[in-house]
Amino acid sequence: MLNNHNTLENILSEMKLIQLQLYLAKRCTKKHKSPRTSLIEVESHINHSLHSLNHLISHIDDFKTSAEINTSARHRTKETS
Repeated sequence: MLNNHNTLENILSEMKLIQLQLYLAKRCTKKHKSPRTSLIEVESHINHSLHSLNHLISHIDDFKTSAEINTSARHRTKETS
């Protein structure tokens, strides 16, 4: 169960990080800087967000796999009882 809790915490952390990166990207578009600098900053935040999204998908896959293993193990225990 501890592993599932850690995985859920990782999922929540990645979701918060994605939300923050997208907020920062949006904020960069509102700054009155040169369009080139603003575009580079927005691209950077979006790239970080995509990287975090890949981590999030990985954590969700890990959580799903461990949940399936736990469910399968419980079913086998019930069958042998």
